[in-house]
Amino acid sequence: GTGKHEQRLAMEGGPGKAKSPIYFWDEGRRFLDVWAMDGKPFWETRTLHRVNGIKWLSCYVSAVYLVFGADWGDQDNFFSEPQRWARGRYDRFWALPEAAEEGAAVR
Repeated sequence: GTGKHEQRLAMEGGPGKAKSPIYFWDEGRRFLDVWAMDGKPFWETRTLHRVNGIKWLSCYVSAVYLVFGADWGDQDNFFSEPQRWARGRYDRFWALPEAAEEGAAVR
């Protein structure tokens, strides 16, 4: 096995043990680009933006579901009032107008 000293020498471009390290800079800090050292292509910026957007969207959708949709038990809790409000809006949206209900009952 290789010891820590040999690994450090290899990373620093020691006696031919490994490729020289590839660094990148981000906001003034230097990072070791392990992906580039292994020869793996990194994702395109466009793909990274899409993945980041999906992550944010999933956070927002989860938060909305946890506040308005999740069942927190039978007792009143912190989310009971927003859930009642949302349920009222939902039921009003899907309710038929009174005239349509009377016409549906006659047929």
